[in-house]
Amino acid sequence: MPKALTIEQRVAIWRDLMDTSHKFLLAGLRHKIGPEGDLDEAFREWYRKRMNQRDKDLYNLEEGDHVRNIQSTP
Repeated sequence: MPKALTIEQRVAIWRDLMDTSHKFLLAGLRHKIGPEGDLDEAFREWYRKRMNQRDKDLYNLEEGDHVRNIQSTP
């Protein structure tokens, strides 16, 4: 990203990228469920699964930190 951009320009680029990513996600879900599928429900299910996986990843990361802290205790 060019350093000469203003904060507003950087935010506008970031927002455009987020909007584009969301459109790709919805297009992928639409492809998966077909033209008659419930896109809102598919998104909710995708989001639920994604958040569950994120929670598991964070828990595992925390458990790893806990184990490393115990192992490094003299």
